[in-house]
Amino acid sequence: MPQPTNWPTLIKGDAANRVQYRTCSQKAAWRVVNNHQSAWGALFSADGAKALFTPGARLYNAKKATQGEPHFVVIWEAGDDWALMTNGTQVALVDVEVIMELDALHDAEMTGPGEIRQRLQALFQNAPKRGLSEYEAALSQT
Repeated sequence: MPQPTNWPTLIKGDAANRVQYRTCSQKAAWRVVNNHQSAWGALFSADGAKALFTPGARLYNAKKATQGEPHFVVIWEAGDDWALMTNGTQVALVDVEVIMELDALHDAEMTGPGEIRQRLQALFQNAPKRGLSEYEAALSQT
């Protein structure tokens, strides 16, 4: 059974454990972002997920021009078992092992958001066995 996430540390941040952040968008299938010190910043700062999904925001406009429409963001702290996945309107908890599998697949062969969606669906086929539920909320907009 996974150990519980240390939510106070994740939200407030810890300089020793930077928050991990991945995005999937129309033109950039899987992008690593390493500029967040806390989950709060990764979600709500001017460079966070909320701004990425808010039309008219500086980040939305800049990233849409180069990467197309954002599909989803995944946020977690190194060492945690669970990650937050959001499409800007919904949030789901996802097993970090799944995200690590996507990182490995991306490094090896993935080419676009459609393939990421296919890989996510394949990885989530056994979601109940992994202890996951409600994963489709974050995927419904991709």
